[in-house]
Amino acid sequence: HKAAIDAPHSPIPLHMLVVSYCNRVGGTMPAREALPLAHYHARKLLELDPDHTFALGQTNVSLDLDYGAAIANFEHARRHPRLPEGFIEGMLGKVYQMKGDLDAAVDHCRCALATGAFHDQVFAQTTLARSLAYLNRLDDARREVDRALALSGSPGLEQLLVKSWICHRTGDRSTADQTLEEARRLYFQIAPDAFPFALACAGERDLAERILADNEARWQSGKLMAAGVSFRAHAVLDNIDEAFRWLDRAVDNREALVIPLLKLPDQLVSLRTDPRFAAAAAKLDAIEATGSPTTSVAMRAVAR
Repeated sequence: HKAAIDAPHSPIPLHMLVVSYCNRVGGTMPAREALPLAHYHARKLLELDPDHTFALGQTNVSLDLDYGAAIANFEHARRHPRLPEGFIEGMLGKVYQMKGDLDAAVDHCRCALATGAFHDQVFAQTTLARSLAYLNRLDDARREVDRALALSGSPGLEQLLVKSWICHRTGDRSTADQTLEEARRLYFQIAPDAFPFALACAGERDLAERILADNEARWQSGKLMAAGVSFRAHAVLDNIDEAFRWLDRAVDNREALVIPLLKLPDQLVSLRTDPRFAAAAAKLDAIEATGSPTTSVAMRAVAR
C-alpha cells in the first residue's frame, strides 16, 4: 500500500492501491472510508488507461455492491486484457456468489482454475468451496477446500475455518474439530476475533462468548473492522438481539461473508421470520441500488 502511494502515476501502482482499498487495507479500514479512496484511484487509473476497467470492477463488487457495473467492467477487461483471464474469471465468481447466483459462481471459479494463470488460485478455490457449500453440495465443497489448503504454502486461516464449517455440516465432527484445532494452533493468538463462529459450531460456547464480548469492545473502540463472524456466531448461539445488531453492522460494512446469506432462502432460516431480517435485507437492497459513483467506457456501452 505504501509503495503504491509513493508511485501513484502509473497503472500498476494505481491498480494496487485500488486492490488495497477494496481489501480495506488488510482489514484495517471500514467500507465507508475505503470506498471514496478506491474510487479516487480507480478514476485516476481510467484517466491513464480507459480500458483498464478491472480495478473499477473490483471496487464495484467489493464496496459499491453494484454487480451489473462489476460484470460490465470485468467483461470489458476480458476483451482488453491487462491482467490474466483467470484473475478476471475468479472475480466474476465472486460477483455471482454475492448476487446469490451460485451456479454461475461455480462455473466462473472453475474457469479461473482451468486457466492455470490465476495468480491467486487459493481465492478462486475458496470461493468455489463456499459456493458449493451454499448449494449443499458438501462433498464437492470439502474436496475444493482441501485443494485450496493444498495450494497454500501453509494452511490459511480462512480455508481452515471454511473446512471446519463444511465438516460440521456433513456431520464429520472429528475432522471439524481437528481442523479447528489446527487453526487455533496457528492463528488464535494473532486473530482470536475470527474464531467465535467456528467455536460456536463446535459447542465451545463459553470461549465463543468471551471473544464476542472482546469483539464488541473492539468494535466500539474502532479496533475491529469486520462484523460478519460475530453475527454468525451470535446466530448459532441463539443470541438473537446481538445477532441482529451485528448483522446491521455487517450490511453497513458491505461484507462479502454475509451478503450471500441474505439472498439464499435456505440460509439463516431461524432469523427470517423476524421483522429485523426484512429490515436488513431492505437496507442491503438500498445499498445495491445506489450504484457506482464512477463510470467507465464499459458501463457507458451497456447503458446505451
